[in-house]
Amino acid sequence: MRIVGGTYVERCAFPRHDEMVGSGRRAAATLADSGTDIILTSARHASEAMVAAVAAGTYRVTADWVDRSRPVKFSYFTPLNAPTIDGFGAELAAPIDVSGDVVLTFGLIETSSVKVTGKRVFVDPQRPRNLTADDLPDVTASQTIWTLNERETRQLGGTMDVEAAARKLIDNRHLAAVVTKRGPRGVLVTTAGGPQEPVGACITETVFPIGSGDVFAAAFAWSWVEMMDVPLVRSYGHDQPVSRRNQSLPASTRGKPGGLVGVGTRVVRGSEAP
Repeated sequence: MRIVGGTYVERCAFPRHDEMVGSGRRAAATLADSGTDIILTSARHASEAMVAAVAAGTYRVTADWVDRSRPVKFSYFTPLNAPTIDGFGAELAAPIDVSGDVVLTFGLIETSSVKVTGKRVFVDPQRPRNLTADDLPDVTASQTIWTLNERETRQLGGTMDVEAAARKLIDNRHLAAVVTKRGPRGVLVTTAGGPQEPVGACITETVFPIGSGDVFAAAFAWSWVEMMDVPLVRSYGHDQPVSRRNQSLPASTRGKPGGLVGVGTRVVRGSEAP
């Protein structure tokens, strides 16, 4: 599987969290022990090269790096607060062009073109506000699946009715599925030619929302490819331990749907998370 996504410094005051992670590196680390070969395409500034390499190596992530014009940092007071982002306007030294049978691609802070080609491509735009079609990567695929939060589904679908918006996206953009993350209400899975299936949120003792959507997207993409069964996929993807920091999908779950059932997350920030 190819993964395209950000590698950024994340800092949180309470609880303390200071690490170079980002959507791409976190998703790749999540799947490092899945039994699937993972290659991450991401960007870092020259001043971050050593830290980025060590961070990737710590979680056994194979990375294909692209230079960017400046460092990028996300600073949170708590995981429930919106971050302050340093590094808006960073530019990639070269466009990203990735192809593979299966590709998971996240939106990037950096400005440049992103082109993705694959048999199955999963897209998570990572832009909770003011999302437009221009923010999405250029995708060519036999099957394209989007994972969005409620605001994104409504904005791109052009209606406040989230179920109708998801159906509209399926029809207008010829998608295989739209997975709408609804915070404490779980997710809504909409498939082409199939029913819309709600999935309730799971109970957990602790929640660390930063990056929970990255883990969800990675687990969902992996399980879709491994199982190709929507009811199993929606359940397994949503039951991953996204409340834990930077945890990989254990080797003991390889090829075993439901191997972590009951370990999932209960998101507390409404429709903006995971």
